[in-house]
Amino acid sequence: CHFELKNNVKAKEIFEELLPRYKKAWGNKNDLSIVIERMICVCHFELKNYVKAKEICEELLPRFKKAWGNEHRRYLDIERMVGCCYLELKNYVKAKEIFEELLPRYKKAWGDENKFYVDIERLIGCCHFELKNNVKAKEIFEELLPRYKKELGDENKFSVDMERLISCCHFELKNYVKAKESFEELLPRYK
Repeated sequence: CHFELKNNVKAKEIFEELLPRYKKAWGNKNDLSIVIERMICVCHFELKNYVKAKEICEELLPRFKKAWGNEHRRYLDIERMVGCCYLELKNYVKAKEIFEELLPRYKKAWGDENKFYVDIERLIGCCHFELKNNVKAKEIFEELLPRYKKELGDENKFSVDMERLISCCHFELKNYVKAKESFEELLPRYK
């Protein structure tokens, strides 16, 4: 409950308290122990402890692979988390490599219309943006925007944020008139 309520400090404490008991009762390789360690990792990520989250994820990858295989959704989720840690740690090249490698595997696992697949595409676009590949970032964001609007609606915060990212690309590409128009249109929609 604490995790779902975004009380990540308390959730992490509870998961860390439970983990040794689960390991003692069922062993280190028990699926539930691995899932609890993943939850500890997510708590660290949510608390912006990206280095620790990345360390835990990288330790979990071989165990997740052994338990479920490297094409399983749980394994892919841990790899995505590693990529997100690299993104937050500003290692955009490494993050982009991970996301680009994950993209076809996410398509296979979920299909290319699924929100998880679309999010990987968005993360690739964010890496391009941070790497100043603004033409490519804008292309990705413009391709994703109709899918966001179709799935979530025009006024959903993710759709609006996608439009903001496109506007930022216009600005970085020195399309100042278009950027100004876009930002002015977006301003009243930010709540």
